[in-house]
Amino acid sequence: MEVANQGRYEALSPEALLEEQLGWQLPVSHLVWWVRGLPAPDSKSKLTLDGDSRLASLDQDGWQVQYLSYTEQNGYWLPERMKLHGKDLDVTLVVKDWQPRQLGH
Repeated sequence: MEVANQGRYEALSPEALLEEQLGWQLPVSHLVWWVRGLPAPDSKSKLTLDGDSRLASLDQDGWQVQYLSYTEQNGYWLPERMKLHGKDLDVTLVVKDWQPRQLGH
């Protein structure tokens, strides 16, 4: 991570960097899964589905993720608003614009 007028910071993982620089313990590597409405692989999780069979809540690695709303994009329902609750940190994520990933880019 580079910060203007402060230099470059490095760590062994995104989680370690965030904790060292901001004091936050947040499972950054899980976010790529959670934001898509999926549990992170290789870790136990407890799922609750809503009436439309979409993920309503997810408990994983000491974090509770609540899926507050979904939006439809190209025929797929994707999370729009999520609340993450950890031991010492609460985070609200809002996805304003989903962009499909282009292969090869």
